[in-house]
Amino acid sequence: MVALSLLDLMRSRAPMRRLRAAIEGSPRLTLGKPGIVALQLSGLPAAARQVRIGIAWPSSSLAAEEQLDVTLPSEAPQVRIDWPCQALQRGVVEIKECHVELASPFRLWAARASVPVGGVERVYPDLLRDRHRLAALFLPHASSGWRPERMLGQGREFEQLRDYVAGDGWDEIHWKATAKRGRPITKLFQLERTQEIYVLLDTSRLSARPAGQLSDVTSELEYRLNAALILGLAAQRQGDRFGFVAFGSRTQVFLRAATGTAHFHRCQDALHAVSSEPASPDFGELVSTLRQRLHRRALLVVLTALDDPLVAEEFERAMRLIARQHLILVHQIAPADLAPILHGPPPASVRDVGRGLAAHFRWKTLRGVASRLQRLGATFAVVPASELATTTVSRYLQVKRQQRL
Repeated sequence: MVALSLLDLMRSRAPMRRLRAAIEGSPRLTLGKPGIVALQLSGLPAAARQVRIGIAWPSSSLAAEEQLDVTLPSEAPQVRIDWPCQALQRGVVEIKECHVELASPFRLWAARASVPVGGVERVYPDLLRDRHRLAALFLPHASSGWRPERMLGQGREFEQLRDYVAGDGWDEIHWKATAKRGRPITKLFQLERTQEIYVLLDTSRLSARPAGQLSDVTSELEYRLNAALILGLAAQRQGDRFGFVAFGSRTQVFLRAATGTAHFHRCQDALHAVSSEPASPDFGELVSTLRQRLHRRALLVVLTALDDPLVAEEFERAMRLIARQHLILVHQIAPADLAPILHGPPPASVRDVGRGLAAHFRWKTLRGVASRLQRLGATFAVVPASELATTTVSRYLQVKRQQRL
């Protein structure tokens, strides 16, 4: 019996060396939604009928069973295991290895081995969280109750030349063509249908703080990222080219404006792993990048936080350099302690008085920022976290309807 058990032990080692494991396909998980991780296990012995597999999932990123008992089909050299899980954190989840347990040929031993996997799971933000507010935007026009609406303005895109007609303005005359042909020639313009939209996503230190109410532990960066991607979907629906810039102390991601489903997937792949950094934003470096790479007038939607006076001062100084060339919309998530001093119930203690004064000073700072940005031609809005995506899309549609670009 001892010799037989030793022989069984020796024979159980060889099949373990032939095991190979890999993640099948290009896994895409959605934050907070149930998903499947497809694990491909090959090199199994033909006589194996039962296998136990264990994976040490990162508890902060994925919620899943640590081990599964799988019954193998007859004489199957490889098997696919659909592992149910749920993503808890956006970003990249790396699966380095899995642990496999097989019974020995005589069923006297349970052989175990660690098999390298080298797989990466990508967790994307949930863009359907605001579907009840933005559902009408993505429905066909015939069934959404929309009606045609007159576009304001005469447009900025050149269409053609024609002879001068009484009533044409002097600023519409093409003077070179007039001199060449010997008679007044007028320029005709058409409404611009394809425009460039860039979302500037701030990933600096203030983006890591909880958004909105104190009970909400979701960071501001998650709300900004959702709003940015939803705006990209809206721009794609409107036929505009959209791009993304993620910046902090340096420019982390720069995606030139384009359109199409493939471009949107590239944007998702580039932004899903963006994280907050413990540093203040460098708006000077951001503006330098924009001036070098953007040569056409574009709509810049900046998602940042300006309740820090030093950050706000640097932001205003940087926006002066590009405010004449581009149209700028600035959106900030409203902090939890933001209110004028006479707003709300009377204070119950000295500590409440101090908190009320701090909230008032922050509210006053943001009002001053909005006033100074308005003089530069930029629009500044402070909105609740739950309404950031809705406000961003509605203001974009308003700009497009008014032909402000």
